[in-house]
Order: sequence, then structure tokens, then C-alpha cells
Amino acid sequence: MEPSLEGVGHVSLYGSLLCLGFVIGCAEVARDNAAQSMLPSIVPSGNLERANGLLGSIETAGNSMAGPAIGAFLVAVFIPLPFLMVAVALLFAALLTGSLIGDFKPHAQKPRAWRADLAEGFRFVARHSMLRVLVLITGFWNFFAEMAVIALVLHIQENLSAGATTYGLILAVGAIGGVVGGVIVAPLLKVFKTGVLAQWMNLACAPMFLLIAFAPGPIIVAVAMFFFYLSGIVWNTLSISYRQRNVPDAIMGRVNSVYRPFAWGMMPLGLVASGAIVNLAQRSFGRETALTVPFLVAAGGVFVLAILSWRPLGRGFK
Repeated sequence: MEPSLEGVGHVSLYGSLLCLGFVIGCAEVARDNAAQSMLPSIVPSGNLERANGLLGSIETAGNSMAGPAIGAFLVAVFIPLPFLMVAVALLFAALLTGSLIGDFKPHAQKPRAWRADLAEGFRFVARHSMLRVLVLITGFWNFFAEMAVIALVLHIQENLSAGATTYGLILAVGAIGGVVGGVIVAPLLKVFKTGVLAQWMNLACAPMFLLIAFAPGPIIVAVAMFFFYLSGIVWNTLSISYRQRNVPDAIMGRVNSVYRPFAWGMMPLGLVASGAIVNLAQRSFGRETALTVPFLVAAGGVFVLAILSWRPLGRGFK
């Protein structure tokens, strides 16, 4: 079938895929919120960092390493096959979740409108000084991270003259860093205080962005991506564990519902900002230099964020 002028060969199939992606995306948000709210009922408080770190490692390995490779292989064998495998995997996951033993419901409360529950979550976050700091750090960190990551592919291709295979290998090395970060977070906490570790993991991304911008070749970029993902997973583990440990069970889901939209909602804004920055910069500095500007802006933004949050993190993580 010849593709249409809009680039879509089969409009109904394309629309079905869009709807499927939307539904799965909504389900994933609900699943992630529920999983984070349930974990404190499954794992002792002292083991939350280890549990969250291992979950982060497994998720990174699946999403960034095994998943794309297996999906590409299955598509080559039979196009509908990856969708079938996803359905089977989701069914198996649902059965495993249903087999968990325990009471994962908060203490019974009178039914209320969802707006009242959401407002309660907002009030709790707004009145909790440390949660305010964490949500702002996570949101703006994601903003700057996405600003840099989206510019990476063009930087690799045009400035370093590398191809798709090299780009894929760089992302794989970054994913390995994420896996390592999830595994080592618990041992690191035996050496460093939680506040100190959070401070340095928050600051660590700034030099990584600079290293990517001025890297003479792909190997240096891969090393930077390794430590970028490692520090990100460690930071995320500390932040999630603090929230699970300090938010009452009765409103954990509501607080997560307030926390996550800002933290994740900043990511598409970072993508838009990156494109706007490159377009503006190339008018004055040329294409090659313009592609490094998002990394420089991200490095400066993360550095300022780390300095502003240094003392609150040191005092807040106990």
C-alpha cells in the first residue's frame, strides 16, 4: 500500500496504535503510583532503598536494554508477535501482583469526591518542606535531563560523525550505568549519609553534561552517560524511599498523584526547550556549536539546582 501524503499508510491501524499507546501510558501511570504506594507494606522501612534500587535496575534493564532488542527481533519474525508477547507479559504480571499477600488498603475512610482527595494531597506536599524541595528538584532535573538527552542524537551524528549503531551502544552503556546505580545504592548508604549522597548525586550530572558537550569522541560520551544514569537512579531511589517512609499510608497514593505529574510533566517541556535553544543558537553560532548549547544550559541549570538545594537536602534527609 502506498503511503498517504501525511506519511501514514493505514490510517485506521495507525489510529489504533495511538489509542493503544495512550491506554498503556495511562495504565502505567496508575501502576507506578500503586506500586510505589504498596512497597512500604511489603518491605521493611530499613530496606526501602535496596528494594527501590533493585526495582530501578530491573526496570532500566528491561526498558532500555532487553526490551528494545527483543522487540526488534520479534518484529522481524512476525509483526504482531511483540504485541502478543506484551499482552502475555502484562497478564503474567497481573497474576503475580494478585498473588501478593497482605493488606494494601489504607485505614477505612468515608468516601469523598476525588477533588477533595487530590486537594488533600496538594496540601500535604505544600506544607511539607522536604517534599516541596524533592518535587522541585525532580521536576527541574527531569527538565534539564530531557533537554540534553534529546539533543544527544544530533550531537552524536553531526558533531562526532557517528552512526545509529554507535548511538545505540552509547544508550546501552548509559542503561548499564542505571542498572549499576540501582544495585550499589544500598552499599553506598553504608559509607555515606543519605543527605550527603543525595547532595552529590544531584550535583554529579552537571560535569557529565559538560563532558558530553566537549567530548572528542563517542567513548567519552558513553562514559558520561554511564555516570549520568547511575547518579540519576541513585537520586531517584533516595527520593522515592524518603517519600515512602515519611508520607502516611492513608494519603500515599494522593501524594504520589500530586508529585508525579510535576516531576514527569517537566520532561516534554525540556524537549521543546531543547529544540528552541538549538534553533536560536544556530543563528548566531552555527549548527555545530548550537548542538552543544542544550548540554551547556543543562549543566548550568543542574549546577544551580544542586547549589540551591544543597543545605535543604543535608538537613532534610535524616
